[in-house]
Amino acid sequence: MGPDQAALAGHRDWVNDIAFSPDGRTLASAGMDGAAMLWDAGYRTPVATLIGDSGQVNAVAFSPDGRTLAAATGSDEHPPRTLDQTVTLWHTEDRAEPVRLTGHTDQVHDIAFSPDGRVLASAGADGNLILWDVAHRTSLVTLPTPTGFTGSRSAPTDASSRPRAYAGPWCCGTWPATPASPPSLVIPGR
Repeated sequence: MGPDQAALAGHRDWVNDIAFSPDGRTLASAGMDGAAMLWDAGYRTPVATLIGDSGQVNAVAFSPDGRTLAAATGSDEHPPRTLDQTVTLWHTEDRAEPVRLTGHTDQVHDIAFSPDGRVLASAGADGNLILWDVAHRTSLVTLPTPTGFTGSRSAPTDASSRPRAYAGPWCCGTWPATPASPPSLVIPGR
């Protein structure tokens, strides 16, 4: 490794995802070992190890203000080896008792905050994209994906007036602002 590179040792298994805080001072990592870790990016040292109830941590995301860390959990084994198919929210400063958002019926493999931090999108292997009201810790809407697969995603900037986007293998789609409207689907080459 070069002088500007460092190995961050702390997880006991594979690291699935990493995310920098908005100010760039903290790095979060998601591990197969069931831990989300916070690292001081400047000193390259661990700050905290956040453990969920069970199951691997698949993805992590910071809220735009950097005060909340969201972690997506669940196993990719079928049937899942744990029932922890949740999104967990931790306050990054005091790391008090986390809040768990439940609604997926299979692993949650990706998450993203909206630019204003009021909405969190979670994508699950159950084929659903769930939009969450972060302040009230409630589900706003569950959107089934056109192909049943939830891959990359784009969160709305607000919960009521913007379209939602979806991208997965071989296709992408959008949902209108109202959940009752049908999604559009684009399949390249077809």
